[in-house]
Amino acid sequence: MTEPTATVSAARRISPIWFMPLLVILIGGWVTTHYYLSQGPLVEIAFATAEGLEAGRTRVRALSVDVGVVKDIQLTDDLQGVNVSVQLNPGTDRLLHADTQFWVVRPRLNASGVSGLGTLLSGPYIELYPGSDGKGERRYTGLDDAPHTPPGVAGVRVELFGTHASSVSVGAPILHRGLQVGQVESVDLDMARSQIRISAFIDAPFDQLVTEGTRFWNASGISLRTGAEGVQVDAESLTAVLSGGIAFAVPSQGTKGEPVEAGSRFELFASQQAAESDPYRFAKRYVLQFEQSLRGLDEGAPVEYRGIRVGTVERILREELAKAHTSAIAVPVVIRLEPGRFGMPDNAESVELLSERIEDTVATMGLRASLQTGNLITGGLFVAIDHHPDQQTAHIGEFNGLSTLPTISGGIERLGQQLSTLLSKLNALPLEQTTEELNSTLASARHTLQSIEQLSRSEAVTALPEQLAETLESARTLLDSLGQDSALQQEAERNLRTLDSTLRKANNLLDGLQAQPSSLLFPTQQAPDPEPRTPQ
Repeated sequence: MTEPTATVSAARRISPIWFMPLLVILIGGWVTTHYYLSQGPLVEIAFATAEGLEAGRTRVRALSVDVGVVKDIQLTDDLQGVNVSVQLNPGTDRLLHADTQFWVVRPRLNASGVSGLGTLLSGPYIELYPGSDGKGERRYTGLDDAPHTPPGVAGVRVELFGTHASSVSVGAPILHRGLQVGQVESVDLDMARSQIRISAFIDAPFDQLVTEGTRFWNASGISLRTGAEGVQVDAESLTAVLSGGIAFAVPSQGTKGEPVEAGSRFELFASQQAAESDPYRFAKRYVLQFEQSLRGLDEGAPVEYRGIRVGTVERILREELAKAHTSAIAVPVVIRLEPGRFGMPDNAESVELLSERIEDTVATMGLRASLQTGNLITGGLFVAIDHHPDQQTAHIGEFNGLSTLPTISGGIERLGQQLSTLLSKLNALPLEQTTEELNSTLASARHTLQSIEQLSRSEAVTALPEQLAETLESARTLLDSLGQDSALQQEAERNLRTLDSTLRKANNLLDGLQAQPSSLLFPTQQAPDPEPRTPQ
């Protein structure tokens, strides 16, 4: 019997050669990881055109320092632009924020100056302006031109609206007393308002000069004015003359107000003269409905309160006449009352306060508007506002969304009405009866005068002065006889003394009768004479 035998074989081992691929993979992964970790961020920038840009050559710079290179350029899917891939250097992540801006620097020659001459030899490059707000992104939209106001610059940005841009263009200076304090950032058309919209930036600290009472006007070109002093030529600066510009200031008759916030809107006037003529920004608009002729009333005519200008006639709503269905419709006129002309601050709060006061005054003090003649030669009219307590109670109404102010007839129209009323009253008087009574009275007076004349010519009246003289002479003689040393005076004094003695006696008699009434019939008992006695 055969005994089993055990066969011992050596264990299978992995050949060291197989560690080589693994080592290569590990080394390759480490190299790849190190490569990508050593690369800077890759961002994509959308531009309108790739003019002058080349992949691998065009540099990216920030403050003239190379921070990357253009890696690839591709057309967009809609063929409306290009996408430029930019490889930034390591450590540039801190330059990327939500408000980071990119634009292509090329040679430029425009009205505001010459820029980018250094790229004539080196070629265009992409400028990176580091932002400071928000988290960095990997896709940005590049600017067509360099921003006139980099992000983070202190100042205030306002919007100007006007009817004509004239020669104002992007980059035009914003001037204050001839000194540039800002620049125009954009000029476009506001389709909703059908007006020119200009975005302007005023640098700090000059932004504090832009207040609620500030007026902006077009300072482009040269302004010629003629007057009693001759021809006057006005120009802000050579730059404004050549490339256009905008100036601002607070009108001499206006109020300064508080500094404005960013995004505030202002009207752009055509000239400084136009801005000075409308120095107030805030106003309350009312509609006046006149049932009389408006001949002589023009848009821009003053609105006065007791001779003080408080507003302006803004518009005559002629189109409302075409909508009228009756011939007796009043002609609506829009006026604007400006709180600044009342000495109030030129702001929205003053408008509300003025509205409340006018509404109260209309109801309690009869505030009314009327047309008055401002010039008898030209027939020019203006609107006068005053109190008429004799008018019936009225209130503020509404017309096409605007408040209405009650009106009364005024000027020649009111004078005609008053004259007509006077003539009506004269016609109602009984003139014929009054005339007859007056004639009768005059005849009676004439007869009385004739009687007086006849009486004055009679002998009795003629002798009256002589008789009067004799009477006066007799009175004078009588007065002389009543003098202090005259006999009549002495006789009167003796009589008075006798009368006084008689009255004394009569008084004693009356006293005795009162003490003893029987003494008148019986003899009066005499009291014994007192006898002296010795004391006991």
